[in-house]
Amino acid sequence: MPAMLSRTVRICLAISVTLASSSRQAALDESLNGISVSMVQVRAVLDSRRKNRSVETHWPYWYLVGANHKTGTGLLRSLVGRVFLVLGATYSCQVSPPAGPWGQLTTDGIHNCSDSPDAHIRFAKDIAPNDLTTVRHLAASAGGEMRAVMTIRDPAAMLASAYCYHHRGMEYGLQPAPNRKPWPWPGIMSMGPAEGMEALSDGMFGVIESMTEAAEIADVSDTLVLRFEDITRSSEDFDRSTAAIVDFFFQDFFLQGVLPAELRSQMLLEAQAADLHRTSVDEGAPGEAPHSNDKDCEETAMTILPSLSGVYAQIQEYQRRLGYLGAI
Repeated sequence: MPAMLSRTVRICLAISVTLASSSRQAALDESLNGISVSMVQVRAVLDSRRKNRSVETHWPYWYLVGANHKTGTGLLRSLVGRVFLVLGATYSCQVSPPAGPWGQLTTDGIHNCSDSPDAHIRFAKDIAPNDLTTVRHLAASAGGEMRAVMTIRDPAAMLASAYCYHHRGMEYGLQPAPNRKPWPWPGIMSMGPAEGMEALSDGMFGVIESMTEAAEIADVSDTLVLRFEDITRSSEDFDRSTAAIVDFFFQDFFLQGVLPAELRSQMLLEAQAADLHRTSVDEGAPGEAPHSNDKDCEETAMTILPSLSGVYAQIQEYQRRLGYLGAI
Protein backbone atom coordinates (compact mmCIF):
# COMPACT_ATOMS: atom_id res chain seq x y z
CA MET A 1 0.00 0.00 0.00
CA PRO A 2 1.46 3.38 -0.94
CA ALA A 3 1.93 6.02 1.70
CA MET A 4 -0.88 8.51 2.15
CA LEU A 5 -1.06 11.12 -0.61
CA SER A 6 -0.11 14.43 1.00
CA ARG A 7 0.12 17.98 -0.30
CA THR A 8 3.12 17.00 -2.37
CA VAL A 9 1.56 13.69 -3.41
CA ARG A 10 5.00 12.08 -3.50
CA ILE A 11 4.72 8.34 -3.10
CA CYS A 12 7.85 6.24 -2.87
CA LEU A 13 7.38 3.10 -4.90
CA ALA A 14 9.14 0.16 -3.30
CA ILE A 15 7.20 -2.55 -5.10
CA SER A 16 8.90 -4.37 -7.97
CA VAL A 17 7.43 -3.96 -11.44
CA THR A 18 5.61 -7.03 -12.71
CA LEU A 19 3.81 -7.78 -15.94
CA ALA A 20 0.03 -8.03 -15.76
CA SER A 21 -1.36 -11.52 -16.20
CA SER A 22 -3.54 -12.29 -19.21
CA SER A 23 -6.48 -13.05 -16.91
CA ARG A 24 -6.23 -9.63 -15.26
CA GLN A 25 -6.09 -7.99 -18.69
CA ALA A 26 -9.20 -9.92 -19.78
CA ALA A 27 -11.05 -8.84 -16.65
CA LEU A 28 -10.05 -5.25 -17.31
CA ASP A 29 -11.35 -5.42 -20.87
CA GLU A 30 -14.64 -6.88 -19.67
CA SER A 31 -15.10 -4.16 -17.05
CA LEU A 32 -15.00 -1.47 -19.73
CA ASN A 33 -17.69 -2.95 -21.98
CA GLY A 34 -20.69 -0.68 -22.54
CA ILE A 35 -19.11 2.66 -21.70
CA SER A 36 -20.03 5.46 -24.14
CA VAL A 37 -16.45 6.64 -24.59
CA SER A 38 -13.64 5.62 -26.89
CA MET A 39 -11.81 3.38 -24.44
CA VAL A 40 -10.02 1.71 -27.35
CA GLN A 41 -8.20 5.00 -27.89
CA VAL A 42 -7.54 5.33 -24.18
CA ARG A 43 -6.08 1.81 -24.06
CA ALA A 44 -3.79 2.57 -27.01
CA VAL A 45 -2.44 5.68 -25.29
CA LEU A 46 -1.81 3.85 -22.01
CA ASP A 47 -0.18 0.88 -23.74
CA SER A 48 2.18 3.26 -25.52
CA ARG A 49 3.12 4.91 -22.22
CA ARG A 50 3.86 1.60 -20.54
CA LYS A 51 6.26 0.66 -23.31
CA ASN A 52 8.13 3.94 -23.24
CA ARG A 53 8.26 4.95 -19.59
CA SER A 54 9.69 3.23 -16.57
CA VAL A 55 7.96 3.43 -13.22
CA GLU A 56 8.73 6.75 -11.61
CA THR A 57 9.76 7.35 -8.03
CA HIS A 58 6.99 9.85 -7.39
CA TRP A 59 3.29 10.05 -8.18
CA PRO A 60 3.23 11.60 -11.66
CA TYR A 61 -0.42 12.54 -12.07
CA TRP A 62 -2.48 15.62 -11.31
CA TYR A 63 -6.17 14.72 -10.99
CA LEU A 64 -9.17 16.84 -11.94
CA VAL A 65 -12.72 15.69 -11.23
CA GLY A 66 -15.40 17.89 -12.76
CA ALA A 67 -19.14 18.19 -13.24
CA ASN A 68 -21.72 20.91 -13.85
CA HIS A 69 -25.10 21.79 -12.36
CA LYS A 70 -27.47 18.86 -12.97
CA THR A 71 -24.83 16.47 -14.34
CA GLY A 72 -24.45 14.43 -11.16
CA THR A 73 -22.13 16.66 -9.16
CA GLY A 74 -22.86 14.97 -5.84
CA LEU A 75 -22.81 11.51 -7.39
CA LEU A 76 -19.42 11.98 -9.05
CA ARG A 77 -17.96 13.58 -5.93
CA SER A 78 -19.13 10.68 -3.77
CA LEU A 79 -18.01 8.00 -6.23
CA VAL A 80 -14.52 9.35 -6.90
CA GLY A 81 -14.05 10.48 -3.31
CA ARG A 82 -14.53 6.91 -2.14
CA VAL A 83 -11.98 5.70 -4.68
CA PHE A 84 -9.38 8.16 -3.42
CA LEU A 85 -10.19 7.21 0.17
CA VAL A 86 -9.23 3.59 -0.53
CA LEU A 87 -5.96 4.82 -2.03
CA GLY A 88 -5.28 6.82 1.13
CA ALA A 89 -5.62 10.23 -0.53
CA THR A 90 -7.00 12.77 1.93
CA TYR A 91 -5.96 16.16 0.54
CA SER A 92 -7.70 17.99 -2.30
CA CYS A 93 -8.78 21.46 -3.33
CA GLN A 94 -11.77 23.09 -5.00
CA VAL A 95 -11.45 24.94 -8.29
CA SER A 96 -14.50 27.20 -7.84
CA PRO A 97 -14.39 29.43 -4.74
CA PRO A 98 -15.60 29.67 -2.12
CA ALA A 99 -14.67 26.19 -0.93
CA GLY A 100 -17.49 24.34 0.78
CA PRO A 101 -19.12 20.95 1.37
CA TRP A 102 -20.30 20.64 -2.24
CA GLY A 103 -16.75 20.38 -3.46
CA GLN A 104 -15.27 18.32 -0.63
CA LEU A 105 -13.85 15.40 -2.58
CA THR A 106 -11.58 14.09 0.20
CA THR A 107 -11.59 14.27 3.99
CA ASP A 108 -9.25 17.28 3.95
CA GLY A 109 -10.83 18.93 0.94
CA ILE A 110 -12.31 22.30 1.88
CA HIS A 111 -9.56 24.38 0.31
CA ASN A 112 -9.57 26.77 -2.64
CA CYS A 113 -7.10 25.65 -5.30
CA SER A 114 -5.85 29.23 -5.50
CA ASP A 115 -4.64 28.79 -1.92
CA SER A 116 -3.39 25.23 -2.49
CA PRO A 117 -1.23 25.30 -5.63
CA ASP A 118 0.47 22.03 -4.67
CA ALA A 119 -2.76 20.00 -4.49
CA HIS A 120 -2.66 17.17 -7.02
CA ILE A 121 -6.35 16.32 -6.57
CA ARG A 122 -8.86 18.97 -7.66
CA PHE A 123 -12.64 19.14 -7.84
CA ALA A 124 -14.53 21.48 -10.17
CA LYS A 125 -18.26 21.66 -9.51
CA ASP A 126 -18.66 23.96 -12.53
CA ILE A 127 -16.05 22.59 -14.90
CA ALA A 128 -15.02 24.84 -17.78
CA PRO A 129 -12.45 24.54 -20.58
CA ASN A 130 -9.98 26.68 -18.65
CA ASP A 131 -9.99 24.18 -15.78
CA LEU A 132 -8.72 21.45 -18.08
CA THR A 133 -6.05 23.62 -19.68
CA THR A 134 -4.91 24.97 -16.30
CA VAL A 135 -4.40 21.56 -14.69
CA ARG A 136 -2.85 20.19 -17.87
CA HIS A 137 -0.31 23.04 -17.76
CA LEU A 138 0.36 22.60 -14.03
CA ALA A 139 1.00 18.91 -14.51
CA ALA A 140 3.31 19.44 -17.48
CA SER A 141 5.24 22.16 -15.65
CA ALA A 142 5.87 19.72 -12.80
CA GLY A 143 6.99 16.99 -15.18
CA GLY A 144 3.76 15.05 -14.78
CA GLU A 145 0.49 14.44 -16.59
CA MET A 146 -3.16 15.27 -16.01
CA ARG A 147 -5.83 12.68 -15.41
CA ALA A 148 -9.30 14.24 -15.58
CA VAL A 149 -12.79 12.81 -15.47
CA MET A 150 -15.91 14.83 -16.20
CA THR A 151 -19.58 14.06 -16.66
CA ILE A 152 -21.94 15.26 -19.37
CA ARG A 153 -25.70 14.83 -19.61
CA ASP A 154 -28.47 15.22 -22.16
CA PRO A 155 -29.13 19.01 -22.15
CA ALA A 156 -32.90 18.45 -22.30
CA ALA A 157 -32.77 16.38 -19.12
CA MET A 158 -30.55 19.00 -17.48
CA LEU A 159 -33.11 21.76 -18.02
CA ALA A 160 -36.02 19.56 -16.92
CA SER A 161 -34.07 18.49 -13.83
CA ALA A 162 -33.13 22.08 -13.01
CA TYR A 163 -36.78 23.11 -13.12
CA CYS A 164 -37.96 20.30 -10.83
CA TYR A 165 -35.03 20.83 -8.45
CA HIS A 166 -35.46 24.57 -8.00
CA HIS A 167 -39.26 24.39 -8.18
CA ARG A 168 -39.15 22.53 -4.85
CA GLY A 169 -36.88 25.19 -3.37
CA MET A 170 -33.56 23.39 -3.51
CA GLU A 171 -30.45 25.60 -3.41
CA TYR A 172 -32.69 28.58 -2.80
CA GLY A 173 -31.20 31.76 -4.21
CA LEU A 174 -28.70 29.98 -6.48
CA GLN A 175 -27.80 31.96 -9.57
CA PRO A 176 -26.51 30.50 -12.84
CA ALA A 177 -23.37 31.09 -14.84
CA PRO A 178 -21.99 34.66 -14.91
CA ASN A 179 -23.56 37.19 -17.28
CA ARG A 180 -26.80 35.25 -17.58
CA LYS A 181 -30.39 36.25 -16.86
CA PRO A 182 -31.00 35.95 -13.09
CA TRP A 183 -33.24 33.15 -11.90
CA PRO A 184 -36.58 34.27 -10.41
CA TRP A 185 -36.48 33.46 -6.71
CA PRO A 186 -38.93 32.73 -5.10
CA GLY A 187 -41.10 32.88 -8.22
CA ILE A 188 -39.72 29.67 -9.70
CA MET A 189 -41.31 27.75 -6.83
CA SER A 190 -44.83 28.62 -8.05
CA MET A 191 -44.24 28.31 -11.81
CA GLY A 192 -45.45 25.44 -13.95
CA PRO A 193 -43.02 23.48 -16.15
CA ALA A 194 -43.38 25.62 -19.29
CA GLU A 195 -43.00 28.96 -17.53
CA GLY A 196 -40.34 27.60 -15.18
CA MET A 197 -38.10 26.11 -17.86
CA GLU A 198 -38.42 29.26 -19.94
CA ALA A 199 -37.32 31.31 -16.92
CA LEU A 200 -34.36 29.03 -16.14
CA SER A 201 -33.27 28.44 -19.73
CA ASP A 202 -30.84 31.32 -20.19
CA GLY A 203 -28.99 30.50 -16.98
CA MET A 204 -28.91 26.80 -17.77
CA PHE A 205 -27.61 27.56 -21.26
CA GLY A 206 -24.62 29.17 -19.56
CA VAL A 207 -24.06 25.98 -17.57
CA ILE A 208 -24.56 23.75 -20.60
CA GLU A 209 -22.27 25.85 -22.78
CA SER A 210 -19.48 25.54 -20.23
CA MET A 211 -19.96 21.76 -20.05
CA THR A 212 -20.10 21.45 -23.84
CA GLU A 213 -16.98 23.51 -24.46
CA ALA A 214 -15.06 21.51 -21.87
CA ALA A 215 -16.14 18.24 -23.47
CA GLU A 216 -15.18 19.54 -26.90
CA ILE A 217 -11.59 20.30 -25.87
CA ALA A 218 -11.18 17.11 -23.84
CA ASP A 219 -8.18 15.12 -25.06
CA VAL A 220 -8.65 11.35 -24.87
CA SER A 221 -5.04 11.02 -23.70
CA ASP A 222 -5.74 12.79 -20.40
CA THR A 223 -9.49 13.30 -20.01
CA LEU A 224 -12.28 10.74 -19.58
CA VAL A 225 -15.74 12.06 -20.48
CA LEU A 226 -18.58 9.93 -19.09
CA ARG A 227 -22.30 10.29 -19.64
CA PHE A 228 -24.44 10.75 -16.54
CA GLU A 229 -26.90 8.35 -18.15
CA ASP A 230 -24.26 5.60 -18.29
CA ILE A 231 -23.43 5.98 -14.61
CA THR A 232 -27.03 5.97 -13.40
CA ARG A 233 -28.83 3.55 -15.75
CA SER A 234 -28.28 0.45 -13.60
CA SER A 235 -25.92 -0.96 -10.99
CA GLU A 236 -24.11 -2.87 -13.71
CA ASP A 237 -23.56 0.34 -15.68
CA PHE A 238 -22.50 2.11 -12.49
CA ASP A 239 -19.84 -0.55 -11.92
CA ARG A 240 -18.62 -0.29 -15.50
CA SER A 241 -18.37 3.48 -15.24
CA THR A 242 -16.50 3.20 -11.95
CA ALA A 243 -14.09 0.70 -13.50
CA ALA A 244 -13.49 3.10 -16.38
CA ILE A 245 -12.57 5.87 -13.92
CA VAL A 246 -10.36 3.67 -11.73
CA ASP A 247 -8.51 2.23 -14.71
CA PHE A 248 -8.07 5.60 -16.38
CA PHE A 249 -6.61 7.05 -13.18
CA PHE A 250 -4.48 4.12 -12.02
CA GLN A 251 -4.23 1.48 -14.75
CA ASP A 252 -0.51 2.03 -15.36
CA PHE A 253 0.21 1.20 -11.74
CA PHE A 254 -2.07 -1.83 -11.51
CA LEU A 255 -0.73 -3.42 -14.67
CA GLN A 256 2.89 -2.80 -13.69
CA GLY A 257 2.33 -4.15 -10.19
CA VAL A 258 3.05 -0.83 -8.51
CA LEU A 259 -0.38 -0.94 -6.89
CA PRO A 260 -1.69 -4.36 -5.78
CA ALA A 261 -4.60 -5.79 -7.76
CA GLU A 262 -6.71 -6.15 -4.63
CA LEU A 263 -6.67 -2.37 -4.22
CA ARG A 264 -8.61 -2.05 -7.47
CA SER A 265 -11.25 -4.45 -6.18
CA GLN A 266 -11.51 -2.47 -2.96
CA MET A 267 -12.00 0.76 -4.92
CA LEU A 268 -14.81 -0.73 -7.01
CA LEU A 269 -16.51 -2.17 -3.93
CA GLU A 270 -16.25 1.03 -1.89
CA ALA A 271 -17.63 3.14 -4.74
CA GLN A 272 -20.81 1.06 -4.80
CA ALA A 273 -22.01 2.95 -1.73
CA ALA A 274 -22.62 5.92 -4.08
CA ASP A 275 -24.89 3.88 -6.38
CA LEU A 276 -28.51 4.93 -5.82
CA HIS A 277 -29.73 1.60 -7.18
CA ARG A 278 -28.05 -0.10 -4.20
CA THR A 279 -28.72 2.38 -1.42
CA SER A 280 -31.42 4.79 -0.34
CA VAL A 281 -28.79 7.36 0.64
CA ASP A 282 -28.92 10.29 -1.79
CA GLU A 283 -25.76 12.27 -1.18
CA GLY A 284 -26.04 15.99 -1.67
CA ALA A 285 -24.21 18.50 0.46
CA PRO A 286 -24.15 17.46 4.13
CA GLY A 287 -27.40 18.31 5.91
CA GLU A 288 -29.43 18.85 2.73
CA ALA A 289 -32.66 17.19 1.63
CA PRO A 290 -32.44 14.35 -0.92
CA HIS A 291 -30.94 15.60 -4.15
CA SER A 292 -32.87 13.45 -6.64
CA ASN A 293 -36.04 14.86 -8.17
CA ASP A 294 -39.50 13.38 -8.40
CA LYS A 295 -39.53 11.29 -11.58
CA ASP A 296 -43.07 12.33 -12.50
CA CYS A 297 -42.04 15.99 -12.43
CA GLU A 298 -39.08 15.36 -14.72
CA GLU A 299 -41.14 13.27 -17.14
CA THR A 300 -43.79 15.98 -17.35
CA ALA A 301 -41.16 18.65 -17.95
CA MET A 302 -39.50 16.58 -20.67
CA THR A 303 -42.87 16.12 -22.39
CA ILE A 304 -43.57 19.86 -22.35
CA LEU A 305 -40.08 21.01 -23.39
CA PRO A 306 -40.50 20.54 -27.19
CA SER A 307 -43.41 23.02 -27.10
CA LEU A 308 -40.96 25.78 -26.10
CA SER A 309 -39.73 26.24 -29.66
CA GLY A 310 -36.93 28.74 -29.09
CA VAL A 311 -35.59 27.00 -26.01
CA TYR A 312 -35.88 23.57 -27.58
CA ALA A 313 -34.01 24.63 -30.72
CA GLN A 314 -31.03 25.65 -28.58
CA ILE A 315 -31.28 22.42 -26.59
CA GLN A 316 -31.12 20.43 -29.82
CA GLU A 317 -28.00 22.32 -30.91
CA TYR A 318 -26.28 21.38 -27.65
CA GLN A 319 -27.45 17.80 -28.10
CA ARG A 320 -25.89 17.76 -31.54
CA ARG A 321 -22.55 19.08 -30.26
CA LEU A 322 -22.47 16.52 -27.46
CA GLY A 323 -23.56 13.55 -29.56
CA TYR A 324 -26.98 13.19 -27.93
CA LEU A 325 -29.21 14.18 -30.86
CA GLY A 326 -30.93 11.02 -32.00
CA ALA A 327 -29.17 8.97 -29.31
CA ILE A 328 -31.65 9.40 -26.46
